[in-house]
Amino acid sequence: MIKLEVELDGLFNEIEDYIRHEVPDTRHEYVLDLMRRVLRLTIQYNPVDTGRSRASWVTGLEQLGGEVPVGWEG
Repeated sequence: MIKLEVELDGLFNEIEDYIRHEVPDTRHEYVLDLMRRVLRLTIQYNPVDTGRSRASWVTGLEQLGGEVPVGWEG
């Protein structure tokens, strides 16, 4: 048998905090991570003639706090 006691006032406060803070923060981090992944793939598959285009993608990735793929040229 499992016994569960819930203090409703505390529960509603925790749910409110979660909705207002944790979900938007988590969603924001998820979107940033997705953007970094897309930029890494863009850098990896971007053709290199002069390197200027790829270097611009790298700048964007660095501005988002991402790490440049190992061995990139540009």
